[in-house]
Amino acid sequence: MTLLDDSAHRSLWKNKAMAFLVRSRQELWGKHNEDIIAWFFLEGFTHRFIHHMLLGWNRVSRIRPASNWGIPDRAGDNNVRQGKLILPPGIVIPYIVNKDLRKLLIYNHLSDNPTRNVTLPGSSSESIILGEQRTRVAVISNIIHGLLLHQEFQDRITIIIPHNPFEKPDKDIYDFIRDAKHCWICQEPLTGRRDEALSPWLGIAQPTDLIAYSRAIDVINTIKPYLMSQEESP
Repeated sequence: MTLLDDSAHRSLWKNKAMAFLVRSRQELWGKHNEDIIAWFFLEGFTHRFIHHMLLGWNRVSRIRPASNWGIPDRAGDNNVRQGKLILPPGIVIPYIVNKDLRKLLIYNHLSDNPTRNVTLPGSSSESIILGEQRTRVAVISNIIHGLLLHQEFQDRITIIIPHNPFEKPDKDIYDFIRDAKHCWICQEPLTGRRDEALSPWLGIAQPTDLIAYSRAIDVINTIKPYLMSQEESP
């Protein structure tokens, strides 16, 4: 679902989404948060980065009237059923562009399902772009791994997390990648159709390196020597 076009509905969504984000951040840093904080640190996140990215935690599943969020009850939305919006438990990840909340994602950190990402209905369908470095780009479909790469490389690489890794990028993203001097396509070796994730993104930039990985640290250790060699070059 793309961002709601109707201004009144869009305003409702933003207000409710922002309130939900604020509450999720309070939950993350509130009581009974030992396990989730431990999970963040074991994954490799720093305290500063968690705050900087405004990450939160929805501790338990919640159900809200979809109409209160400005969301119609549409067939095909797994998280909108019979007029109810389902807010599953997990890591709450906002995507904010120029102080504008564009989308909210919830990542189920306790699930083994590779499709454990939920983009809340009413969010934008645009890809997430982290960073402003236009010469070096890494494309990765796992939102948590993308955040870890962004934490590690900051302004040295732009991280792109596709909205749909099975489809070709839109023109703006395509041009962004095409103009890059180096691009890494990072694929998780998962079973089933997930093996095909990011295949439409291959070959856009020249040169492009394909990285098959199991852990985010594998990607970091692959890219870091390249960056070091570039930065050491006269």
